[in-house]
Amino acid sequence: VPETEAGPQSARPDPAEVLRPGKELEEATDRLAQARATLNRTTTASALTDLAALYLRLGDAHRAIPLLDESLALAQQLGDESREHDALQNLGLAFRIARQPQRALDILHQELEYARGIADALGEKMLLTLLGLAYFDLGDHVSSLKLHEEALAIARQFGDRRSEGEILWFMSILFESLGRRDQAIATAEAAVRVYEDRGDPAA
Repeated sequence: VPETEAGPQSARPDPAEVLRPGKELEEATDRLAQARATLNRTTTASALTDLAALYLRLGDAHRAIPLLDESLALAQQLGDESREHDALQNLGLAFRIARQPQRALDILHQELEYARGIADALGEKMLLTLLGLAYFDLGDHVSSLKLHEEALAIARQFGDRRSEGEILWFMSILFESLGRRDQAIATAEAAVRVYEDRGDPAA
């Protein structure tokens, strides 16, 4: 965030106030309660999704899933297709985090077809990656690799260097797991070059 022109007397944020999950959860829970009180389904659906997303960031899929189920139901009642698919995609992620990869696959395959149907290439890239991770969780590294290769092609098409590096690095792990060591090394080196080009400390 750029500094303002207010000068040296400008107050800086207290580090203790930055990235406090407990405080964020409290605020998101309060927003949901306020939204429920208004009986506004659109506002409530947004607040449900926001709180669920926060739980997913914290790795707590079991609390996120019922919130997303409720958000999905409201989106369907409202006929809000965009919000409905956002909820479904988040549910796919949540089931993967909850170590329910088959349920994740069922939803994510459905959402991949939707993304392709509306020509949402960036959404397709994200869903290919999530599907690849779900197949990895099931031990199907061949399918995981194929999906990551498709995601890599889209990342390169759009110049998404961050995704390109992340996908390449994971592909190197997949090649290694499949006994394709030369390709694992070459792919890892390609990932490092991307990180270096971006000035990423991960390099």
